[in-house]
Amino acid sequence: MKATVIEILDVLDAIQCIKNSQLLSQDQRSIMLTELLSEMPLEMFCHQSSGSRAIVAELIESEINGRNQAPKAKSKSTPKAHTAPTKGSQKELLLNSNGNARGKREKAAVVNQA
Repeated sequence: MKATVIEILDVLDAIQCIKNSQLLSQDQRSIMLTELLSEMPLEMFCHQSSGSRAIVAELIESEINGRNQAPKAKSKSTPKAHTAPTKGSQKELLLNSNGNARGKREKAAVVNQA
């Protein structure tokens, strides 16, 4: 059995009915929405309407999470200053094309040979 967009729209109507019901408490709405989400047709049965199924499932999840969580306060952060790197080393390498491109080398330690 393939699920069609019209069948998925029936689930959307059920979400609206649960959301607007005055007879249900917050916890009861959350329980009903969770059960409604579990009764959604599987993705393998929604070949032609996979996008609609994903949208409705996302709406159900947002309603479930929105009922259980208080809105989070947004905090503003100050942007950090960014300093641009200097390009002096590249300029020096271009002027002296025969120079050592890896930079200066530390002097090797001299070992006393006996």
